[in-house]
Amino acid sequence: MLSFFFNNMNKKIILFLYLSFISLLSIMPPSDIPKIRVFSHFDKLVHMLFYAGLTFLLIWNLNKNKNKFWFILSFVFCWGLFMEIIQGVSNLGRTFDLLDVLSNSFGFLLGLLVWEIIFRFQKKKHLKTIIKQ
Repeated sequence: MLSFFFNNMNKKIILFLYLSFISLLSIMPPSDIPKIRVFSHFDKLVHMLFYAGLTFLLIWNLNKNKNKFWFILSFVFCWGLFMEIIQGVSNLGRTFDLLDVLSNSFGFLLGLLVWEIIFRFQKKKHLKTIIKQ
């Protein structure tokens, strides 16, 4: 069942839908987005989490190939920068924010870290299974 869900085509569809979701949120007028203010600059944390998810999905789609590090970093950074530029030049009530670009970039690091933690956990779990056999 899970192998069907995680085949290459479905992984690409999930990545495309996630990227579309981030893009849609990035270009929506601020009045259409619920205001959740937990603390000052909470939106920077949201940016970081969204781009961590994007990084995670990119690594997953590139068959766990971390050798594509620079490609993934470049893509995440450029996509975040592109979205901020669109916000700056559009007439949707949004503005370019350099701190958002920085938060998106930190999201790359967080996504990479989460991937590493999960991958190492899976590796240890697999080793324990082999040792028990």
